[in-house]
Amino acid sequence: MTPTTEPFPTALPELTQAWRSASFPDATLAIANDDLWTLVSQRDWDFAGGMEGWATAYSGHQFGHFNPVLGDGRALLLGETADGREVQLKGSGPTPFSRGGDGLGTLGSMVREYVVSEVMHAAGIPTTRIAAVFRTGEEIARNGRREPGGIAVRVATSHIRVGTFQFARLLDEHRDEHAVLPALAQYTLQRIVGEPGGRDAEILRHAVQTQAALIAKWMRVGFVHGVMNTDNMSLAGETIDYGPCAFVDTFDPTAKFSSIDAAGRYAFGQQPSIAMWNLARLAEALCGTSLDVEVDEANAILQTFPDLYHDALAQEFGGSLPPDGVDLRRWWKENAAERSTEDAPCNPPRIPRNYEIENAVEAATRGDVNVATELVASVKEKRTNDQKWQDPGPPEEGTGPYVTYCGT
Repeated sequence: MTPTTEPFPTALPELTQAWRSASFPDATLAIANDDLWTLVSQRDWDFAGGMEGWATAYSGHQFGHFNPVLGDGRALLLGETADGREVQLKGSGPTPFSRGGDGLGTLGSMVREYVVSEVMHAAGIPTTRIAAVFRTGEEIARNGRREPGGIAVRVATSHIRVGTFQFARLLDEHRDEHAVLPALAQYTLQRIVGEPGGRDAEILRHAVQTQAALIAKWMRVGFVHGVMNTDNMSLAGETIDYGPCAFVDTFDPTAKFSSIDAAGRYAFGQQPSIAMWNLARLAEALCGTSLDVEVDEANAILQTFPDLYHDALAQEFGGSLPPDGVDLRRWWKENAAERSTEDAPCNPPRIPRNYEIENAVEAATRGDVNVATELVASVKEKRTNDQKWQDPGPPEEGTGPYVTYCGT
């Protein structure tokens, strides 16, 4: 990808606010993620005086309820790499959108996103990625205990979300000049859709197509995002904002892990319907404005999602789905060969068990990040013949349900 327009803060200043991160004079590099780190390592990563960037604004439906002003509460957009990908800090301190929060992150939560996003990347699933994790040298209070602080350097094709369009529409509705939404649409057409000057309806069509493919890939590896709010759906079609995510052990449509999803709105099997619900909110943000998107056309585009999704799902699984209740990893091991072709291998790389990821996170919290980097390396390098990296199996009976929290 090569940059074709100005960076987001320059092109759309109404959707950003210049800001400086908190100061971390004792920050040190904990994890450098190989090729991604080389893209950003030329920057001056001196956190002592804070780092200049931009907090971006967006709205969002959170568990179905609309919040008009959300935005980056603990993140800061720094700029772009040479090939046009956006670079963002996570856990870098409060911003104008923190809503009373401290804007900080734990080292464990940043390491967790690094591990899970690299597993997803190794499985061929579009995702934001972590280029580096820093220790802040400070401790912060989380979940009743003190934990070491951490900052992640995230790289994404774009951080434009469904919620970005929702916020832009709100801005235009309260301004004499309705200029923000059209500018955002043109920026998205050029930078994400790849159709500069194209019709605005192509934004919705692109989102429907990429999300159908993305959710099908999630299902293949048993990924449960956990917090599929409209502010967590990327227009670039990448997995973003991992928060309370997890991987299912057994193929169970009702599986949920997030501590704040008591009703199971974002359960494993609900993800396709929630994706379509979010896309309908994008359509609402586009229709009835100065954009070239008519309601009938938007509805027709939305109605293509089910077929696109089911076709993608069949391709990902090489046919029918696993039966409910089967151990997904073992099912893949037993069935991958007969369901794959030379052109379309279905079997994903080894997907770590949730407790393996937690072991890596806990080790990092104690000061040892090697467990996390070794786990990632084992997946990326496909060390399936190494006894150390064989699937250890599901957690022992009696260990209790696995619960995740919005730590990132």
